[in-house]
Amino acid sequence: MDVVLADGRLVHVTPASYPDLYYALRGAADSIGIITTFHLQTQPAPAQVVSYASNFSTALKTADAAADIVFKLQTFVTTSPYVNRNLTLEVYTSIFGEFSVRGWYFGDLDHFIQTVFPAMLSGMPTPDNTTVQEYGWLTALENIAEGEPLREPPTGYNNHQTFYTKSVVTREAKPLSKVALASYFQYIIDKGLTAAFPWNTFISLYGGKDSQINTPAADSAAYSHRDSLWVFQVSTARLPVWTLRLTCFENIGSSADRLPPFSPEITTFVDGLNAALTDAQPDGDFLAYPNYLDPALTPAEAADLYYGPITYGKLVKIKGDVDPEAVFWNPQAIGNAVL
Repeated sequence: MDVVLADGRLVHVTPASYPDLYYALRGAADSIGIITTFHLQTQPAPAQVVSYASNFSTALKTADAAADIVFKLQTFVTTSPYVNRNLTLEVYTSIFGEFSVRGWYFGDLDHFIQTVFPAMLSGMPTPDNTTVQEYGWLTALENIAEGEPLREPPTGYNNHQTFYTKSVVTREAKPLSKVALASYFQYIIDKGLTAAFPWNTFISLYGGKDSQINTPAADSAAYSHRDSLWVFQVSTARLPVWTLRLTCFENIGSSADRLPPFSPEITTFVDGLNAALTDAQPDGDFLAYPNYLDPALTPAEAADLYYGPITYGKLVKIKGDVDPEAVFWNPQAIGNAVL
């Protein structure tokens, strides 16, 4: 990485040349410096991608039925021999009553249809509808690009959305209970399906068997959640306009002018949905995902949920060495809390 530091120096950061910076920038860069260039080792593109989605909207009529689907998925991703680095998985819900299991599979289409997918859906009710489609790599990328060209301009890029979001990271050692999942979906049924504002939620698989997210050691980077299982994101925005990506990745809502403030009913709904999950499993030892920035967290809450005491303590020292005057500052920046 090429990085501008607080004193104006431009340095080329590698594990050998600046090991502390290399550690801190991968998870806490906003507090450390401005990365101007990433140097990446690419890999050969896959020959094809299998995109799949099963719609279980009918099951969203009762919290127990919806919770049972995610609970069975949790058993599948932690025990099945068919789960490996070639499978992505996400559960998506929205104000429109959508409730789908979807993702990508990097492998043979017939093997997925005949073996992997049936194992994934085993014991679940029959989906309302299912699609399984094989795409070439570039076509698959275009499908998740919302109409944006894959080749972006070197200057002037300004594609963004503003939304209110919270996240929950669950741990592999503490799987979600069916009680917690039922509480989560009951809140959606009671409060979400009749809401007057757009919202959507994503339960993304980060852990499970052969997870490559969890492979690096916890002390290898500032992003240290290397024991995660699920990452929950809840996001909302103000009416009237929003966009929806029918893909296996992140979806967000946006207001007409893409600007805050967000109304109290929006923040209350998001906060309540998070609490419906975490309060129902008080021993869950939940974390938060630093790339889904939660502006409602205090500096101490952000430090604890995003990093934890060990990682945060190391980052505070690095911050003091390279930015003692806190040139790179925000309300949740490294150094604003004591753990």
